Amino acid sequence: MRSPIAPPPAGRVSVQEAGQQLIAHLGTLGRKRATVEAYESLLRVHLATFFTGRSLDAIRPEDVEAFIAAERQGGSSAKTVDNAVGFLFSIFEFAQRKRWVRRNPCKLVDRPREATSSDIRFLDAEELAAVVRAEREREDELSPTLALMYLTAGMSGLRQGELIGLR
Repeated sequence: MRSPIAPPPAGRVSVQEAGQQLIAHLGTLGRKRATVEAYESLLRVHLATFFTGRSLDAIRPEDVEAFIAAERQGGSSAKTVDNAVGFLFSIFEFAQRKRWVRRNPCKLVDRPREATSSDIRFLDAEELAAVVRAEREREDELSPTLALMYLTAGMSGLRQGELIGLR
């Protein structure tokens, strides 16, 4: 577990400082290591580099919108930018609780959304039955398990990781 870092100086607190404080706080709350590492990456790669030299109280909604535009123009996916803005939102909420800022400019910004793909469609009952039947006809030691997993996925909507985690 990470040791808490020193509190930021009174007055002007940067995105970097507030983000590090929030990450340390989340670590003490028992957040998963992967979650904490994802936040550290968002802070280091996206947020701190864009907002460098700016204190939290100087960031306006227009600045957050500029961040979104710059990230999208730089090739970041809508999901990555949405995650970064979500973490920035959390940083401001944390900073409000600590009385480092009075407002959260992220509340006034529309977050990016990925356009839904028309390529995705669900199998109907007959198609699912055909997939399960084809898997059962294979002569493989994993075939019965895979057929059951396909059927469970098709009937429940569970994702791959959720299916694998079933006992």
